[in-house]
Amino acid sequence: MSDDIWFPINKMDAAQAQLDTAIFLLLTDGDLLSIHTLACAAYGILEDLNRHSKGEPMLKDCFGIMPEFAAKWRKWVSTPQNYLKHADKDPDVVLRFRPEITGIIVMETTHALIRAGGKQTPLIRAFNIWMTATTSDELYGGVYKIPDADIRIARLVRPLFGPADQAKFYQRLCKYNFDFEKAFQNV
Repeated sequence: MSDDIWFPINKMDAAQAQLDTAIFLLLTDGDLLSIHTLACAAYGILEDLNRHSKGEPMLKDCFGIMPEFAAKWRKWVSTPQNYLKHADKDPDVVLRFRPEITGIIVMETTHALIRAGGKQTPLIRAFNIWMTATTSDELYGGVYKIPDADIRIARLVRPLFGPADQAKFYQRLCKYNFDFEKAFQNV
């Protein structure tokens, strides 16, 4: 590779690219450890940017977690992230990975990115609709601000797909070129 070929990228763009790739992999049944690693890398950038700008508390800040459970929560969230990027202290340890933490990291990262002024790409919108449809608009929409139009689409999506049907959901969006309204109208 030539030394004179380069392009500038800021931290927000790096987090956006990592998060979009993680969501693409998640919605297409990609490798869970890769999804987790990319989402955590984006989260880490956004967490640092948030700290520099003195923004709202984030996931690892344990907002809403009772103080006596904060250390356990932080360890539960951080252990897989550290395990997947380092082997200096634990080269022979086998991780007992809990897949649900990946969805939590992706959720928090999408909303941290939007709060920080990042773009809501079609993939982020798809993920938020998917999460609202497969949890509940009251649960997901109660924690994060989901536009009314996306809650309406999520309610249309809910009876069409089971919790493990994210690839079918994504295929339908691709068929309609990410026109969310057309993809789920008349269903």
